Amino acid sequence: RMEAEKRAAKEKPAAEEEVEVNASVEEQAESARNVMEVSNQQDKEWESAKVQFERERDELEDRVRVEKRAVEEELAAKQAEAIREAEKAAEREEKDTVDISSEEKS
Repeated sequence: RMEAEKRAAKEKPAAEEEVEVNASVEEQAESARNVMEVSNQQDKEWESAKVQFERERDELEDRVRVEKRAVEEELAAKQAEAIREAEKAAEREEKDTVDISSEEKS
């Protein structure tokens, strides 16, 4: 009987120690799960922010392309108008020159 009590006395601290170790392992596992959950959430948030940034960048690039095209078209129209005005001025000058020479001949 004493032998059994001695064995029980030795086994009790070992069993208590095993329970403490198991509890510690469970706490560490829970902590690791929490860290992974936070990490996964941050990954999702980062991916969402990246998609939002790319969408906004694409919208800005599109707007810049449209505005650039409008400016180029406006510039082309102004150049065409300037060319027409220069041609009209050249025609008037040529007509005036012809008129002056006709008058001089008369």
